[in-house]
Amino acid sequence: MINRILSLLILLITVAACQPASGTNALPTEIPFPTMTVGQRLDGQLPTPGGRPELAGVNPSTAVAAINRPTATPDTRTCPSRDDAVELTDLPDSRVAAIEALLFFLNSGGNPERLREALIGDWQVFGETGYLRDDVDLTGEGTPEIVMGYIAPGDVGTLLILGCQARRYTQLYETIADGLEPPQLVWLGEMNNNPTQEVVFSRRQCRDAEFCEFQTQIITWSAAQGRFVNLLSSSLHTLEVPTVRDIDTDEVAELVVTLSSNGTSETGPLRTGVNIYDWDGEQYILSIIQLDAPRYYIQVVHEGDKAFSNLQMQDAVSFYELALTSDDFRNWFNDDPVTVISYAYYRLILAYAFIGNGGEIIQALEQMRSEFSGDDEGILGVYIDMAETFVDTLSVTNDLHESCLAVQAVIEERSEAISLLNRYGSRSPQYDTLQLCPY
Repeated sequence: MINRILSLLILLITVAACQPASGTNALPTEIPFPTMTVGQRLDGQLPTPGGRPELAGVNPSTAVAAINRPTATPDTRTCPSRDDAVELTDLPDSRVAAIEALLFFLNSGGNPERLREALIGDWQVFGETGYLRDDVDLTGEGTPEIVMGYIAPGDVGTLLILGCQARRYTQLYETIADGLEPPQLVWLGEMNNNPTQEVVFSRRQCRDAEFCEFQTQIITWSAAQGRFVNLLSSSLHTLEVPTVRDIDTDEVAELVVTLSSNGTSETGPLRTGVNIYDWDGEQYILSIIQLDAPRYYIQVVHEGDKAFSNLQMQDAVSFYELALTSDDFRNWFNDDPVTVISYAYYRLILAYAFIGNGGEIIQALEQMRSEFSGDDEGILGVYIDMAETFVDTLSVTNDLHESCLAVQAVIEERSEAISLLNRYGSRSPQYDTLQLCPY
């Protein structure tokens, strides 16, 4: 009898293993996501409601006792017992002392509600943008952490996370911003179906009094490391605070960076559009870049230089010719009609030389001479000088490397060849001698 049952079980297991795996067809989205979001759906048979498969064949009385066994619940005793008589001390003089005072208050029985009142009324450190959240369990231990943004002593905008460990509150995380405004809390809760929940914040960072930007991080608790870790694959600095949205409706939230600024004197011209960071199962990576069309001539030329550096010469030629023939773009500096356009001619000649199109080289040089007649003696005519030097040397040596060596000698004597290109801000490409003539 036992052998027959074993044989039947083996047969059922074999048949089940041979069945094709069921799959789901994802609905098309407006923006196709190249990265895969893992762990979203499992298909399979569910047990009978209320049933417990591990109790099959067990004595009925034993099964009843097991079913009535209490389930695990958070151990609220891991935090100090509440004492409504506890008062928060006066605001200390340093940020470290302030954290010690906060921990003393909580470990003496103070509760988050009273703490919020004291921060607003007694310490007066919330300002216009302070906050305190105590409704999300970030570490997965059953007790919500306290996430607060306040103005620490020294007028420092601070984000602080406090949590219970070994029956006492302790500091789990701290980050500061430049200025009074604490880091903005963009998201607090589940983002990617991982066991622990996430905190997304953006803190202001200022290089000087006139230029500030936001650094955004996505942090989550790592039980293995005993600390919060950043889930962003790279450093993210933006002029505006990103948002968290489920763009592709896959129940995993993405970080959406809207690029709405055309640029500043510090950044230089910027492309507008949107960048989307998606979860790949381990971290958030830049998954989608959707940029609007360039608005400035220098941006078109930068695209040409990018294609040039990737040896995509036909694409580079297309960008340079677009800058030379279109009236749809703007000038970033007043002298762009000379500097940017003459540089575009110069780079177009280099691209034609790589392709081996001698006729186009001569035609581009003649057009440049015709358009900028009389400008080649001044500083703004440096790229005209470089183009003529390159073509003259190439006609004699028929060697791209020798031609570039001659051009590089011109660049060494005329530093404006580099400085005119490197003045377009921190977000624009930066050039050196070799990049201007790389052969």
